[in-house]
Amino acid sequence: MIEKKKKLLWSLRLGRIAIYLGVAFFLLALTPGDMEATRVLCLFRNFFQVACPSCGATRALVLLFHCRWQEAFAMNPLFTACLYPIGFSLIAQDLFCATAGLLKKKTSLSLLEYLFTGRKQM
Repeated sequence: MIEKKKKLLWSLRLGRIAIYLGVAFFLLALTPGDMEATRVLCLFRNFFQVACPSCGATRALVLLFHCRWQEAFAMNPLFTACLYPIGFSLIAQDLFCATAGLLKKKTSLSLLEYLFTGRKQM
């Protein structure tokens, strides 16, 4: 039973690492020009004809991945200055804990694991 649990945790950690790397490569493959060519799918903006607080957040994220900081801040200052740094730090800490969990037996619980599972320790 314990061996099955360890295998499951190992595969979940490996899956998280694969998802993070896949999303990063996808965002690096997108160019800011690709984002401009698409139509706006925001329901709030289409219905009220006013930009919502998250308008431009995806384009700002793509610009951040291409190290175009000023353009990303101009696209959406709220997400660029506040929410993306928090998200990046949570994902980086989770990626570190998942990688450490694959390399050594005793691991620490990442903040995202704690938030989603409610466990205090392994």
